[in-house]
Amino acid sequence: GLYSWWGTRFLWSPDGKKIAWSQADGIGIVNLDNGELDKALLNYAVWQPSGNWSWRATISWSPDSSLLLTTVHGAPVGSELPENSPAFNVAVADVDGSFSANIVSNTGIWSAPQFSPLISSSTSQFPQGYIAYLQARDPFSSINGEYDLVVADRDGSNARKIFPGADRKGLTAQESIFQNQEFVWSPDG
Repeated sequence: GLYSWWGTRFLWSPDGKKIAWSQADGIGIVNLDNGELDKALLNYAVWQPSGNWSWRATISWSPDSSLLLTTVHGAPVGSELPENSPAFNVAVADVDGSFSANIVSNTGIWSAPQFSPLISSSTSQFPQGYIAYLQARDPFSSINGEYDLVVADRDGSNARKIFPGADRKGLTAQESIFQNQEFVWSPDG
C-alpha cells in the first residue's frame, strides 16, 4: 500500500473469524483464504503531514464482529488539496461492504474511537452498547492539540464529554505525534 514502509495495522475480530487492516488511505478486511487485503471498506485521501511520517487510523470491532469503527481523513474544508485537509471524522463500516457512514464530524486525527462491550440493562431485554472517542478541542489543529474523552450512543448521538472537564487541561499526545491517545473499556462496559 501507499507509504508501506510505515506498515499496516491489523486487528482480529472478537469472534476470531476476521482480521481488519488499516493503511494510509483506508481500512478493510483481510481475505483469510488467500492472505490478500480485500477491497477497502473505507477509503480516504492520504494525509500529508509535515515531517517524515505517515498516519494510520485505529480500528475497533463491534462486539458482534459486524462493524468497524475508525477515524477517516475528511474532505477539504476550504480550498486546500484533499491530502492537506485538517478534517478527521469518526466513521463506521459494515464488514460486508453494504454501508459506511461518518457518524461524528471533525473529531481530530487522534480520536481513536472504540466500541464498548455490550452492557446488560435492567430496563431493557436487549443489551446496549456505546462508543467512546477523543474529541479535539480545536478540530482543525488536532495533531498537537488537546482532547476530551467522549462517550456516545453507537450511532454517535447523545455525546457527552466525560474527561478531563472543561476547566482542566485536555489530553495530549504527550511524547510524540506518533503516539495515539488510546484508552480501554472495562470488560463489563
